[in-house]
Amino acid sequence: NGILSMLVLMTCLLFVFHYSENRVSKLDLSSLLGLKWAIMFTVSFVLIGQSAWEERESGALRINQATLSGTTFYLTKTFVLFFANLLVASFEIFLFSFFFESFSINPEFFLGNLLFFGLGIFSLSALGVSLSLVSFATRLKEMVLPLLLIPFSIPVILFGMEAERKFIFQKGIRLFL
Repeated sequence: NGILSMLVLMTCLLFVFHYSENRVSKLDLSSLLGLKWAIMFTVSFVLIGQSAWEERESGALRINQATLSGTTFYLTKTFVLFFANLLVASFEIFLFSFFFESFSINPEFFLGNLLFFGLGIFSLSALGVSLSLVSFATRLKEMVLPLLLIPFSIPVILFGMEAERKFIFQKGIRLFL
């Protein structure tokens, strides 16, 4: 359910930006990179919040904490969220190349996008799992998680976007050294 929700929201956001901005003036690659990160930043909140809510409502969090060690539970949930977000991110990169003509899809560009995007998504997933466990003990769980997640994830987005921008715009850098 979370992946489907993410795909629908991401596609809707892409349609809005494609038909509003790209028709008036062509977006350059630097603006598209920022837009790509902003959309993934927004969409990843859906999966993190939805997984925390479903765990809490079904009682799965208490069962998992009773049967698994804390480290195993944390790493497992982080990797599940990471792979779900990575699946949506690779689809997002494909849709960006379909909607925006300045966003090409050559193999080196795609792997560079996925490499930097993947590192940022892994950081968001780990941060989301940590903060969902912290917010579980509060009374206003649905409000505390986004309030904590937004300010803590902004540095991840900014540093990841800047690293990806430097990779793409510096022609001397290769993906695999």
